[in-house]
Amino acid sequence: MSTPSINHFIVSFSEANYRAFLESAPDALLLTNRAGAILFVNAQAESLFGYTRAELLGAPIETLLPERFHTGHVEHRAGYCASPRFRPMGSCMGLYGLRKDGTEIPIDICLSYQQTENGLVVLAAIRDATDRKYFEMKLEATVEDRTRELRTVNAQLEAASRHKSAFLANMSHELRTPLNGILGFSELLQDPTFGPLNEKQARYLTHIHTSGKHLLALINDLLDLSKVEAGKLELHPEPFAIHEALTAALADVQPLADQKGLTLTLHTETAPTTLTADPVRFKQIVYNLLSNAFKFTPEGGRVTITARTGSSEGSRLARSSGPSDDVCCGVALS
Repeated sequence: MSTPSINHFIVSFSEANYRAFLESAPDALLLTNRAGAILFVNAQAESLFGYTRAELLGAPIETLLPERFHTGHVEHRAGYCASPRFRPMGSCMGLYGLRKDGTEIPIDICLSYQQTENGLVVLAAIRDATDRKYFEMKLEATVEDRTRELRTVNAQLEAASRHKSAFLANMSHELRTPLNGILGFSELLQDPTFGPLNEKQARYLTHIHTSGKHLLALINDLLDLSKVEAGKLELHPEPFAIHEALTAALADVQPLADQKGLTLTLHTETAPTTLTADPVRFKQIVYNLLSNAFKFTPEGGRVTITARTGSSEGSRLARSSGPSDDVCCGVALS
C-alpha cells in the first residue's frame, strides 16, 4: 500500500476540514472578496456581532463598522487589495466594531490574504478588545492620578523651598549680626589702645577671632541661597602653608582638649610646605578629624595629627588607633 503524498494530504484536508478548522478558531473570522462582500463567517463572528450567518453572507464588510468609519474603510480596503500584505493583530489601534443591536465594541484585527481562482480573498481575524481597552483606560486613569499626585507634591516642594529660602534669608541676618559683633569686639580688644593684654589673654583672644572668622565663613556658605538651591558647594582653592594652618586649627580646639586632659601633638616634618586647596574646607576637615579623636580618646590620652605626602592613589584622610588607647589622626597629601 503506497503512502499518500503531502500534496494529497493537504488537498484532502482542505476539502474536508477547512470549514471546521475556521469554525474552531478562537477569534471571529470573516472571509471577504475584493469588493468587500462577506463570503464566510464563523460562529465566533456571529456571537461577537450578534448577526446570524445568513444575515452576514453577501453583506458588505462595512455593515460591521460604525457609520463614521464607512468612507475611510472603503478607501483603506481598496488600498489593501491593491497591495495585500499580512497585518498582525494590534497593528491598527482605535478600531471599533458595530453589533446588530447598535452598540460599539473596541476590536483588534489581523488581516491575511489568498489569491484564488476566483480572485483575491481576504481573511480577517477579529478579537474583542473590550478587556484590553478597559485595562488601558484604567492604566491611563492611574497615570493621571499619579501625575496629579506628583504635581501636588511638586507644588508642596516648591512651597517648602520658598519657605526655606525665606527662613535662610532671615537666619542670615540673625546669625551674622551677633557673630560680626563678636569679631568686631575681639578686634577691638586686640588693639593696644584699649589696654595691654598678657600672653594668655592675647592667645585666647586670637583663638576667639580666628574661630569666629571660620564660623562666619561656614555660615556664609550655608546661607548662600544660590548654593543652597543648586545643592552645590563651591570650592575656592588657594595655596597656603600647611604647618601654619594645622597649628591654627590645633590652637582653636585646644580648650576642648584641655577639658579631657588630652595632649595634642603635631607632625609636619614629611609634609610639603604649601598645599593648594580650599583653606576653609581643609580646616573643617581637620576639625572633624579632631572632633572624632577627642570623642573616642579617653581622658588623659594623646591625640596626634600628622601631615605627610600620600601615595600615588591620591589624597586621603585616615584615623588609626595608637598605643595605649591613644588616637592618631593623619592627613595624607598628594
